[in-house]
Amino acid sequence: MTDIKNSNDDPKTLRDDLLESFQVNVIGLVNTVSAFIGLVQQGTAKKVIAISSGMADTDMVNEVFLDIAAPYAISKAGVNMVMAKYNALYSKEGVLFMAICPGSVATSAQNPSTSDGLGALDSERLNDLGAKFASYAPNFKGPASPEESVGDIMRLVYKASLEKGDGGSFVSHLGTKRWF
Repeated sequence: MTDIKNSNDDPKTLRDDLLESFQVNVIGLVNTVSAFIGLVQQGTAKKVIAISSGMADTDMVNEVFLDIAAPYAISKAGVNMVMAKYNALYSKEGVLFMAICPGSVATSAQNPSTSDGLGALDSERLNDLGAKFASYAPNFKGPASPEESVGDIMRLVYKASLEKGDGGSFVSHLGTKRWF
């Protein structure tokens, strides 16, 4: 997990991690939209949804001082802007673009005991992240199952519309700007 503070000691690693995250999350999204936009325009639902992250929300970053996972967070902020730009371009054709954060989901990436190759420093960072999230959402009961998360996202997708002002938005699985 690269931190922005690593740039002082290892600027090449941070740069490489930023480039890789941007390539996967932003360029990959643009390539995917480019490949499928013609089919979306011909379809009936006309909705394009990207999975983002609350870690890309500047308000939350500043509220709890989220200083870790900079490449990931920065690239997910890029995802949100890509969706807003596509919405600006295609909303007049009736195509909705939006980014949704699935919230905290029970995956191996969130569990230090099951994450492959997780070192002591990364485990410490994940524990610190958990403490920051707990201060952000003290009533949070724990991550959702993947099935619950998909259900939450699909409910939002079905309800979302340009008429309701959802185009270009970045929301949580709750349909708000609260990520837990």
